[in-house]
Amino acid sequence: MTNKTPSRAIDPKTLAAQVGDYVRGYGRNNTEALASLIAYRQWAVMAQRELDARAARFVSVFSNDELEAIARGDVSLSEVGREVLKEIEGGKA
Repeated sequence: MTNKTPSRAIDPKTLAAQVGDYVRGYGRNNTEALASLIAYRQWAVMAQRELDARAARFVSVFSNDELEAIARGDVSLSEVGREVLKEIEGGKA
């Protein structure tokens, strides 16, 4: 599963600063591990794997019938999500 749609329009510089805050704390406690983190070249692949794992955890609550319908394309989580978002946003006053 490839996620090409950002969940929110957050400025990349803001996101980099947030990641930097975490990495800074991590590196202060373990500079050797920070060096390994810097040398690792597959962060984009690892991030996509994590997104896939999170999506898998999300769909794990569905019944077999629901999963089969999603797998066949009879039910689109993207479409359902868009409909729900419209309902939520429409309900705001």
